[in-house]
Parts: sequence; structure tokens; C-alpha cells
Amino acid sequence: MTSTAKQLVATIIAIVVFTGSLTSCGEFKPPRDAGEIALVVGGRANMPRPQLVSKAREYFKESVLSRDHLVVVGVSGKPEVQLDMQLESKCNSDSGCEGTVSDYEDMLSNDVFNALRAKTPEADTLGAILLAAEVQHQSSKTGPKRIVVIDNALQTSGDLRLQAPGALAADAGKVIEQLGGNSGKLKPLAGTEVLLTGLGSVAAPQPELSLDEQNQLKGLWTKVLSATGAKVVPDLTTFTNTPPLDNLPTVTPVLPPKRIDDPKGVGCARFREDQVGFLPDKSVFADAKRVQDVLAPIAETLREKKIAVTVTGTTALPEDAPFTLSTQRAQAVVKELTNQGVPGSLLQAGGVGTNFAGYVPPYDATGQFIETLAVQNRLVIIAPVGQPCP
Repeated sequence: MTSTAKQLVATIIAIVVFTGSLTSCGEFKPPRDAGEIALVVGGRANMPRPQLVSKAREYFKESVLSRDHLVVVGVSGKPEVQLDMQLESKCNSDSGCEGTVSDYEDMLSNDVFNALRAKTPEADTLGAILLAAEVQHQSSKTGPKRIVVIDNALQTSGDLRLQAPGALAADAGKVIEQLGGNSGKLKPLAGTEVLLTGLGSVAAPQPELSLDEQNQLKGLWTKVLSATGAKVVPDLTTFTNTPPLDNLPTVTPVLPPKRIDDPKGVGCARFREDQVGFLPDKSVFADAKRVQDVLAPIAETLREKKIAVTVTGTTALPEDAPFTLSTQRAQAVVKELTNQGVPGSLLQAGGVGTNFAGYVPPYDATGQFIETLAVQNRLVIIAPVGQPCP
């Protein structure tokens, strides 16, 4: 903890202990045993300034009254503990303790949040959550362990990068598998309650998310964080549009995935996993109705113009010849096109595994596989026969 943070801790304790002891009418009892509360705070670019909203305020009030241990972890490319302190007070009445809570909230909002600045580029929200969980895992307190995330969860570094095209539609099961399942990186979250606030709250240059993308973001985080039995509570209260501090390290925007520019032209159409997706390691569509709707414009053009096309399947991980899985997925698309009236004589199916133009290695600098990068490599490519697809 920095010297500035230590001074802030001393100031907070002095103020709340003094003001909380002014009123002594009636006896006050803490609502529960003291526990742990961690605030994972995005004092970073691309989102509004951090705010304590709705249910997070309720959690923090209960923590103050129960005299929990508080940790504040800042979200950046390299998450760090910014504040580590025991919530203290000598209040002995309801009214006195209300004053203590108010003092702590003011200090948190006006001093801690306003002074919190990311130190490194990008945002590793999951890394910050796991750092908070590791700190709490060492505690011997008998009260609950809670992590309140005050961040838009649009992560751009670490194990859950979301800036790759289609990453929001990543399969949570594969992400959990990548993280080592119940006994892996997520293990410290067991028995923890995680409150997600600020999901999808953005500031320029981060574009707004569509409703569908917001739901994907909420679903992905909820499933991943719940993998070890943690109770995950998404609070969708909107952050007020308060711009972030100036001169913060850069965070890559999570851009809405590009759609097919001209699906009726059938020049070279690449369908990502979030458009034409399959069940993990299978050639069965994850959402048959969605696939039907996505392929309908191309099917119409092929019927009308009698264009012969090659349907090519790809994979995120290398696949040996004869490329069984990627071929079977291409065949599943061919079958859907024939169901929509396209003559089978116009359709050729084949698989290439990872051997296609535009393949992006789905690994970080250490060689670890990153599922949310791999999503962009699971494609179905439809192009006229003999025409290369750049």
C-alpha cells in the first residue's frame, strides 16, 4: 500500500471513530460477524468514474456496521491492491452508526474513487477479481466474503479478453476449462458472493453495447464466476455519465462485431461463431433458428443467380487431415442451404482446420490458450467456387 493510501486510511479511521462516537443513545449491535469486503474498481479509461450504486451501497453499509476488513483493488492491465484497511468505529447507537456509514461513503466516493488511477494500459477485470479473492482467501474472519465489482467488465487483457470479434459470444464452458475448472484459477472464488455493478457502462471511445451484447456480457461473466459455486449477483443499475480522469493509460475499445456487408452478393462471406455457431467440438448448430435466419439472404441469392459456391469450415486449434470436424460443420451449413431450396449441385463442402487466410493465433505472450481470442477463428466461409477468400 502506498504512503498516500496509508495517510488516507489514517484520516478515514480518525474521522469515523470520532464522529461515530458522538451519539450514545441506546445500544447498537452489529448485524453479523465481521467478514471481508473487496471493491474491484475500474478507475480507468473507457468507462465512467467509479460509483457506489444501489445494492453496492447496501453491501458497503452492512460491511461498515459489521466492521469488515476492506480491500480496494484497482482494475488495469496489471491489477493492484490500492487500499487495505479495517473498517473501524466506536459508534454505539443507530443514529451514530448512520453517521459513521455516511462518513465512510463520502471518503470512498470523494477521496478513494477520485484518486484511483489505472497505472498500466488495458483492463484485466478478472485478474483484479481473483486478486481480491486471494486476499480474502487468507482471512480467518467468520463473516461473509463479498467482492463488489465496480467496472464495466469490458476486459481487454489477461484471461478473458473481449475485444476480438465475436468474443462476447464465447462459450463460458470453454473459458472455464481454459482457467482450469474448479481447481484452477477460479478456485479462490468458492464460497464468495460477487456483486457485478457497472456492467456495460461506457465512456468514449468505447461504443455503447446493444441490448443483445449487454446480455451476452452479463451471461458470460455470471457463468464464469459461478464455476466454483460463487454466488454472482448482476446489478444493472446504470452509472451516471461522469467522464473518467484525464491522461489515463489506453484501453482498447470492445467494438461491436462487424456484420456481413452484403450477404446477397456472395462474394466472400465469413460467418463467425456468434453468427453460425456450433456446440463445442460438434457439428450441431448451437442455435438452429439463428443460423436459418443468418443464411436466408445467401440462400435466396444462390437460388436466384445459380452461383456455385464452396462452403469451408475452420477451427481454432490445429486439426489433422482430413479435417473431420471442420468438414462436418461445413456439411451442416450445406444441409441448411439445401433445406432453404438451394440446389445441392451448387454447393461444395470442405474443411481446412486452421489453414486459412486471416487465422489469428489464440494465445497470449506466455503461450496460454485464450478462448475469447479463439472465437474469431471458428468460421464458416462461403465463396464462389475457385475464388480465394482473403
